[in-house]
Amino acid sequence: MIVATIEERVPALKVLHHRPFALLLSGQFISSLGDGVFRVALAWEVLLLTRSALAMGTVFFAGLVPTLLFTLLGGVAADRIPRRLILLWSDMGRAMVVTLVASLALLHLLQFWHLVGLSLLFGVADSFFQPAYQSIMPQLVKGELLQSANSLCRLSILLSRIAGPPLGALCVVALGGPASAFALDGVSFLVSVCCLVVLSLPAATPTSSLGHAGSVEATGRIRGILTDIQAGLRFVSKATWLWVTIVIAAITNVTYMVPLAIALPKLVHDVYGAGPWLYGILIAADGAGAIVAAIGLSQLHHLRRRGLLAYTSLLLSCLSLTVLGLPLPHGTEPMVATITCICAGFGLGIFEVMEITLLQTYVPEDKLGRVFSIDMLGSFVLIPGGLVFVGMLTDRVGPAPVFIVGGLLSLGLVALGLCIRDIRELA
Repeated sequence: MIVATIEERVPALKVLHHRPFALLLSGQFISSLGDGVFRVALAWEVLLLTRSALAMGTVFFAGLVPTLLFTLLGGVAADRIPRRLILLWSDMGRAMVVTLVASLALLHLLQFWHLVGLSLLFGVADSFFQPAYQSIMPQLVKGELLQSANSLCRLSILLSRIAGPPLGALCVVALGGPASAFALDGVSFLVSVCCLVVLSLPAATPTSSLGHAGSVEATGRIRGILTDIQAGLRFVSKATWLWVTIVIAAITNVTYMVPLAIALPKLVHDVYGAGPWLYGILIAADGAGAIVAAIGLSQLHHLRRRGLLAYTSLLLSCLSLTVLGLPLPHGTEPMVATITCICAGFGLGIFEVMEITLLQTYVPEDKLGRVFSIDMLGSFVLIPGGLVFVGMLTDRVGPAPVFIVGGLLSLGLVALGLCIRDIRELA
């Protein structure tokens, strides 16, 4: 009776009775936790080796190049190949790569180019992993439980953002440096692999020419891939709210996300005069704000004007980015920066949940992989150049001006998005 009452109050818990979903959620939570550990270790290792934000940008650039090259193919694969197998191959590959890097670090042989190579291989894996992961949910749960499943997946990722970075900072400071953090991330991928091995689910129904008889010639296969990609592009081009959002995301990823990725460690070290502990706390604070957003949205049903809500919340995140770069009274930086990151995560968290929900609501299941891949590719397309530019700018003028200017530019772009009627009236 008590259990029933709890499930009535928290509907998202009902979906945990579905074993395939519970396995996927468990494995990906552990893997995401390892990613949080890895993120801090990678950033600090690059900083120790090079002392350069440009070098940090180079590492992220290396991860994005294969993502940009293979994301559309990954989207087609997610609609044609069993998605569980794609997730399994991706996690197995990343486990081997991270374990190799951890071994090099433990032997004191790790060099900057090793980290660049690691990022390249991660980019290849992510270009296939993300479309498959984002589009597998309708195969795991159906109907009214889909929203609950999405909420729990989002919460698991956000929880890992909170726990992972401080754990990574602890590894760097007290447990043998970045090597121990890399090793822990490798173990997390192995746990995810085990969950995927025992997971079983019905295969998606083939819908395109690539699902026809296996005697199709190579030229026919290529033509089929291009046809599938074109179908996804046509769908996106007809949805004004979607392609406008992709364009704005492409630019704000340079003005907003890139500074957080490559200039934040330098801001913490050079401006705040703090160590990896504060960097880990700020990343965790960002995740905490997003968790509050996800929990709140999971309890709200029949929301109206979701486009207006998504973009308005994003204004808060852009304003928070600007505050991080402002001169703060000495000694108050950790507290103010932590509160600011919570606000930034809250605003961005609402936006991300709204966007994923809208995509899964309006995109047919057989096109989900391709549309997600187009969304990801469009959002990431300017980041490689942005990483180089923002990295050089950070090294030249310092991280604080980069945060101020980037936040203001992002604020203006999001405000322009609110001028689009299709976005404001999106249900």
